[in-house]
Amino acid sequence: MKPEKCSRREFLRWAGSLSLGTVVFSLVGCDTGGMESDPDRGNPPGEETGITIEGNVVTLDLTGSVARRVAEPGGFLHIDAADMLVVNVNGTIRAFSAICTHQGCEIRDFQNNLFTCWCHGSQFDTDGQVVRGPASSPLPEYTVERNGNIVRITKR
Repeated sequence: MKPEKCSRREFLRWAGSLSLGTVVFSLVGCDTGGMESDPDRGNPPGEETGITIEGNVVTLDLTGSVARRVAEPGGFLHIDAADMLVVNVNGTIRAFSAICTHQGCEIRDFQNNLFTCWCHGSQFDTDGQVVRGPASSPLPEYTVERNGNIVRITKR
C-alpha cells in the first residue's frame, strides 16, 4: 500500500492541530504542586482545629485536631489563612512566612527538613535560610511564644 500524498499546507495544518492538542492535553493534566491536595484547605481556623487568627497573631492549641501536627519534633503545619509555615525543630516551634522570597509563590511543602517552593524549586532550611535558589533571601521569621500546649505566633 502506498502512503497518501498531501500538500505541505495540509501537513502543516495537521501538525499544528496535533501540537495544539498535545498542549491542551498537557495543561489539563498539569501538576499544580499539590495545591489541590493541601491537607489544610478545608480546615479553616477554629476551636476544633486548634488554630485561631486575630489580626497579626496566630494562636495554636496543640491539642486541636490540626494544630497537634506540630506538637512533636519534626511536625509541620501550613496555615493557609495566615500564609504561614510552622515547624517543630527538636522541640522548638518556629514560624515563617509561607511566601517565597523569589517571586511570591506560596510554599506548602516540607520534606527532609526543607521547605520547597513549587514554582521554581527554591528550598529553605528550618532556619528559613536559602539552601537552593533561585531565591536569594531567607524566609521572614515570626516571633513564637510557647506556654505548655498554647503557642502564640506574632507576624511582624
